[in-house]
Amino acid sequence: MKTVLRLELVADELFLAAKHNGLSFHEWLRFVMRLGPDKSPTSVIQINCDGTRKEIRCYRDYEDADRTGNRGVIGHFALDPGLYDVTERTDWRTVEHYQIRVENGNIKRGTA
Repeated sequence: MKTVLRLELVADELFLAAKHNGLSFHEWLRFVMRLGPDKSPTSVIQINCDGTRKEIRCYRDYEDADRTGNRGVIGHFALDPGLYDVTERTDWRTVEHYQIRVENGNIKRGTA
């Protein structure tokens, strides 16, 4: 049974544009200066029993997004039972790293 984890994807459109070379150097520099010391985007990575890691893709929901797509975009991650590393950008300058365990449709949060 899959369990859904909902996270806001702060600065998601800028991360996508930077990944696909959609920013000029000056736009990229302004983007990087706004993010703070940790430049990680929101991500969920499954940790398998053999130690391998697999990034989980999300379904992006733009219903409550602002016009630039940098706030209000919600990522829906469908998770199987197991252990996951989560990197969550809570605002422009703050990133939280933690682990979650999915069991019986429940998500239990730990620390990274």
